[in-house]
Amino acid sequence: MKRVLLLFSLLVASCYSYAQSCNTPIRIVVLGSSTAWGNGLPDRDSAWVFRYQRYLKQNHHPADTIINLAIGGFTTHEIQPTGTAAYTVFGITFRVDSTHNINRAIALQPDAIIINMPTNDEARGFPLAVQTANYLRLKQVAAQNNIPLWVSTTQPRGNLGYAAAGRLQQMRDTINQYFGSKAIDFWTTLAQSNGYIVPAYNSGDDVHFNAAGQRILFERVVSEYIPDTLCANTNPPTDTTTTPPTDTTTTPPTDTTTTPPTDTTGTPPVCTAPLRIVVLGSSTAWGNGLSNRDSAWVFRYQRYLKQTHNAQDTIINLSRGEFVTQSILPTGTPSYTINGATFAVDPNNNITRAIALDPDVIIINMPHSDEARGFPLAKQTANYLALKAAAAQSNIPLWVGTPQPRSNLGYAAAGRLLQMRDTINKYFGNKAIDFWTGLGDANGYILADYNSGNGVELNAAGHRILFERVQGKFIPDSVCALNSLQQITPFMVNSHFKNQGLSKQAGEPLLSGPDPMLYPNPARGAVYIKGLAGQSFRIEVYDMNGELIYRNLNTGNNRLSTDHWRPGVYMIIINQGQHRLRLLKL
Repeated sequence: MKRVLLLFSLLVASCYSYAQSCNTPIRIVVLGSSTAWGNGLPDRDSAWVFRYQRYLKQNHHPADTIINLAIGGFTTHEIQPTGTAAYTVFGITFRVDSTHNINRAIALQPDAIIINMPTNDEARGFPLAVQTANYLRLKQVAAQNNIPLWVSTTQPRGNLGYAAAGRLQQMRDTINQYFGSKAIDFWTTLAQSNGYIVPAYNSGDDVHFNAAGQRILFERVVSEYIPDTLCANTNPPTDTTTTPPTDTTTTPPTDTTTTPPTDTTGTPPVCTAPLRIVVLGSSTAWGNGLSNRDSAWVFRYQRYLKQTHNAQDTIINLSRGEFVTQSILPTGTPSYTINGATFAVDPNNNITRAIALDPDVIIINMPHSDEARGFPLAKQTANYLALKAAAAQSNIPLWVGTPQPRSNLGYAAAGRLLQMRDTINKYFGNKAIDFWTGLGDANGYILADYNSGNGVELNAAGHRILFERVQGKFIPDSVCALNSLQQITPFMVNSHFKNQGLSKQAGEPLLSGPDPMLYPNPARGAVYIKGLAGQSFRIEVYDMNGELIYRNLNTGNNRLSTDHWRPGVYMIIINQGQHRLRLLKL
């Protein structure tokens, strides 16, 4: 329904726009934990929630209200819908609090809900998958009740260790991906590079922000222009030919007497077809160093896919302990001898065998055996590029794990592993999986918390992090985006956009020069709009469902960041329809 309403708004935007006389009182409910409650402050009035309430009363309407349901210590589970089953992790059971949860918030009939859950899920050991599922459930419930929902990102924290800080960053990125323009950045400038709180904003307990930090949170919420967004989505349209169309990204109430029938032509398919993934690797992917191989990342990931994607998903594990990159090169590659040892290709467990199994995806996980056997960095790099070429020739997406820290080879070897990590990141970009950050110390040795005991292999806690890093690559979504490009194309160029799209704003100059184009396309990171250098233009980006995810007035800057976009196809509209470009994000 939201897509239909958005398309309808696009159809009428050239004739109508929304009035801006939005001065009626608004009610906002905040769900959260200690930060929103004001812990760590000598005066709770300096917490962002109370600052924001004062700001609204002074700048929007004296009768504006914020109802703060935040409770210190809360996790995302306490605010789940009433009736959600209890959740137990590490022997502690968490139950929904029906007096401070999403249902209670909805019952208060707010104009908007803001969720601020900084770090407690991580502190209590909630897996990233559970946190993500909880947020998506909250998003769904708010949408079902037509209540706009803003969600803050996680926040830095300094008393849980580097691995936890890394997971908080992953969750930050996940929130940005799922909530887009309604994700509020509570991380940038507040966090050090290691994920700890910047000292100037630390309350002293390494958990909470001081008043200066809370002031930044307040400013980030103000910059979301929540009253303006609510105004744009609640006022009835008025007949005007000059007022520019407003943002209709939030779902307005359903009016069945005026909503046009659903047009399913070209609607993107639901990507739930079974996946087949082949893993090439050595001891880590095989599960060495674990008392129970089921805790290895490969087996965790298989269970995760079956539970959350399709019960028929399959992972074929061709890993073998002590394999090196030479072992998995294409069949027919000559043997390689180094330090008196000869390494030959294993045709039963190599890239050629993987391709023959007709997979949707290949994942390579070679932690450090090449270094242990004396392979020069140049040889390792050449081998990885040969594997990349073989997969590309067969049109099979390839993800590659970085090297992992290791403690029994010495400092020089650890330094070379770091170099190889950077090389893999360079050549594989967003298809490089970070198997290093948070697992090693400054020397490149395995952190004690993740060491299986032999200085070589990771324990179950370490494998949990590897699993979460693989999960965070959203591989099923990437495969979906690539496989469904042809089906999605009709939607992206259908008559709604092609013939009856938004009109150019009154007084907005036409762009000069040749038609713009996107480079690179497909893209993994930044995209450049070639042909518009030095010109000002208005840009809007819609996702595969027709939802507006980005809007901006660019003044001479032709760079567009896609770092927080999920894999898929996007329509980029320039100057209210003067140009329409299609982008594939990998």
